[in-house]
Amino acid sequence: MKNDLGTTGELISVNYLTGKGYQILSKNYYCLYGEVDIIAKKGMAVTFCEVKTRTNTPFDQIQTSVSINKQRKISKTASVYLSNHPEFDDFEISFDIILCNFISRFNQFKIKHIPDAFYYIDF
Repeated sequence: MKNDLGTTGELISVNYLTGKGYQILSKNYYCLYGEVDIIAKKGMAVTFCEVKTRTNTPFDQIQTSVSINKQRKISKTASVYLSNHPEFDDFEISFDIILCNFISRFNQFKIKHIPDAFYYIDF
């Protein structure tokens, strides 16, 4: 089970994306190969989002926690999702990272969305 901080970060990310016009297709999508935190659609694009939440950590340090291995797992999971949803065959695909940083001194979250943070990684 995810910790409260991570769950809060994902909730904030969902709210952020919907505020930017995305339609949430799935949250915490699991398959044999891994998990994608958020799958969203905007226009003719499907976005697979990895959410990373930390406390009092610079954004550049948070971003480095999405390793190549994690990117491979997300890519493979996205392939499974898309194979089960042929309605998205003609859509653009992106892999985004959303960074949530809880600033304890101010008791607030800062968010950074990185579109196209990585590309499909072949196996």
